[in-house]
Amino acid sequence: MESKAGWERSIVARAIIEIMGAPKDYISEALRAILEDIKKHDYLEVVHEELFEPKEAGELFVTFMELEIKFKSVEYLFGFCIDYLPASIDIVEPDKIDYRASELTQSINDLLAKLHKIDSALKAANAENEILQKNAMLLFRNNVIITLGKDKLKIEDISRRVGISEEQLKPFLELWVKEGFIKRENDLYYV
Repeated sequence: MESKAGWERSIVARAIIEIMGAPKDYISEALRAILEDIKKHDYLEVVHEELFEPKEAGELFVTFMELEIKFKSVEYLFGFCIDYLPASIDIVEPDKIDYRASELTQSINDLLAKLHKIDSALKAANAENEILQKNAMLLFRNNVIITLGKDKLKIEDISRRVGISEEQLKPFLELWVKEGFIKRENDLYYV
């Protein structure tokens, strides 16, 4: 392949991108949308593309595409890997990649910056998830307390009223007894 201006250090790689989901038509459309998004970048050129029909995988479907892509440089290949998370990458050309230490250092630092950004977003999402779980637990506990009201109920009655199986409900009831939010007398729970 001849080099365009600014593409002297280009790299050609094959990438496999997989997606899983349902329904079947949706994941086919999603795969095509990913391909169109990839093609929008000016730092790469899709040389060859092949999309495969979705196959059943239990209750979901899985499909993938194989792409041959020419990247302007190895830095853009790294960025592509972070942005699109291909299942695999195979560098086709050049056969040998020669980089100065400063160029490789910059590429690695760019990669690390993206990984730190992802890590930060993941930590924020985990913190939000913990808050949501805590609030859901408080709502659940309050629902059980309101359900008990002034009554003394067996676990099967509480289970039926709050819509949670006895097996799933029992550990929570025991915890709330231990914490003092509710009381138990034989097989009856009350506030």
